[in-house]
Amino acid sequence: MADEIEIQFDTRSDGAAVSSAILPNDDRDRMSSGDVFEIDESVEVVWGGASIRKSLEHPDTVHLVVRVAEPLAYAVAGQWLYEKLKGRDVDLRIGGERVEVDEEEIQSTLDDYKDS
Repeated sequence: MADEIEIQFDTRSDGAAVSSAILPNDDRDRMSSGDVFEIDESVEVVWGGASIRKSLEHPDTVHLVVRVAEPLAYAVAGQWLYEKLKGRDVDLRIGGERVEVDEEEIQSTLDDYKDS
């Protein structure tokens, strides 16, 4: 059974562009909430959609669930998430906890799920 970890991030920059960076190239135009894509044989991402707002006061929010099937795959999930978000102006939450877009902090937070 895979562990499921909720991921959300807010951005005041172009939320559609950030969403596109997350999605696989061949599925960007076809993904619907609940669709699943694989980033590794032991890691899947469930696309939860994006709330794109047309206001500078309210950020756009992207929702994902990462499914990790085995302990070693947490490193793959952490690296993937970091690579997708590094250098972007986002507020990241993993399991509701605010996390800096820092490779070690993301990995440490994900490892807490592995150990629980």
